Amino acid sequence: MIVHVPMLAVGKPKRVLIVGGGDGGSLQQVLRYPSVEEAIVCELDQRVVDLSREHFASFGDPWADPRATLLVRDAFGFLGKTLVNLTSLSRIRPIPIGMAERLFSDEFYKLMVRALTPNGAAATQCEQPFFDTELIKTIYQSAKALTKNPAYYYANIPTYPGGGIGFMYVSNMPWENGLKTPFPPGINNYINPEVHKAAFALPEFFRKELYG
Repeated sequence: MIVHVPMLAVGKPKRVLIVGGGDGGSLQQVLRYPSVEEAIVCELDQRVVDLSREHFASFGDPWADPRATLLVRDAFGFLGKTLVNLTSLSRIRPIPIGMAERLFSDEFYKLMVRALTPNGAAATQCEQPFFDTELIKTIYQSAKALTKNPAYYYANIPTYPGGGIGFMYVSNMPWENGLKTPFPPGINNYINPEVHKAAFALPEFFRKELYG
């Protein structure tokens, strides 16, 4: 969901950045889009990549795709020094602890939006509405100050605390644009138009807190 929502909103994404994602799972999904010309993974820890290639055979080997580029470095520094002109960006960092705290900051969102084309879109992992309402509100306000159509969405993922995780969609384009985009061949066995739309339906208590 962190990959497909912004990718589908763009329609034909060409240059994609994945912040984190050294396991290769998000990269595998990004490369299913025929329009993608370059997919950059910015991962801080080479061991994540090495161990994932060894143990997650079900992902295949997306790193062998000539469109894939691995940068073993801090994404904050990379975005701060590079204008990458991206059509899509996914930030995969579940917990704002240690070095990952910067990836939840206003400054990171400014760098992220600066890296996008005017019609680009991004999605970031954005915590649980039942546990982290105030943090989500802060992130939403950061995104709202920088783009026209930010929105929070949610997916059921049993391995996360509470059984799911949220995401912040960040773009000047409405996420609904993605409902009109055909799915690429071989897309995963989770998302479909109904799941895509339903991900943005929020419990009333949380919708009021977030959107007023």
